[in-house]
Amino acid sequence: LKTHFAAVRANFLVHQGDTEGVAAAASWVLSSQGGAELPRAHAHHAMANLAHMRGEFEQANTHYEEAFAIRDRVGDLRGCCYASVSLSALHLLFTKIDTARSHVKRGYRLARQVGDPFGMMAAHLYAGDLAAFEQRTRDAQENYEMSLRLEESLLHLQFRAVLHRRLGTLFALREDMKSALSHHQEAYDLSREVGDR
Repeated sequence: LKTHFAAVRANFLVHQGDTEGVAAAASWVLSSQGGAELPRAHAHHAMANLAHMRGEFEQANTHYEEAFAIRDRVGDLRGCCYASVSLSALHLLFTKIDTARSHVKRGYRLARQVGDPFGMMAAHLYAGDLAAFEQRTRDAQENYEMSLRLEESLLHLQFRAVLHRRLGTLFALREDMKSALSHHQEAYDLSREVGDR
C-alpha cells in the first residue's frame, strides 16, 4: 500500500512541478522490493515525465516503454493508452515522425477500446500536431476540432486553451489572421480563467 500511494503521489507531483519530490517518490517505489506491479508502472511513468520535461529523450522513452510493458502485462489498458499518448508527445518533440505516428494510432485505438474520452482527446491533439508538421493543415484542423468536441464532455479548460493555441497557430500559418487572433484570444482568456500563467 505504501508503494502504491508513493507512486500516485509521484504522478501528482509531476503536475505540481515538484521535480525533486517526483524523483524521490518514484525512485523509492522503483527501489522497493516486492509489491504489486502497477505502482512500478506509475513510478516509471512519473520518471518518464520528469525526463521528458528535461528534454532527455532516451531516459523518457525507456521509462514510458517500461510503464507500457508493465501495464500491458497486468491488463491496464487505460494506463497503456496514457503511456502511448505520452510516447506520441515525446517522439513528436524529437521529430521521430514514424514512431510518433504508431504511438498516436495505438493510443487512439486503446482509448476507443476502453471508452476513455481524455485518451481520445489527447490522441487527436497529437494526430493534429503530426499533420501540422507534415503540412497537412486540413487534417490538423480536423483533429484539433475533434479534440475540442471531446473536451466539451470533460470540461478540461487548460487542455481547451492548448487546443485553441494550436488552432491559432494553424490559422496564422494559413495567413487567416482574423481566425488566428480569435483562437489565440480564446486561449488567453481560458488560461487567465484557470490561473495558468
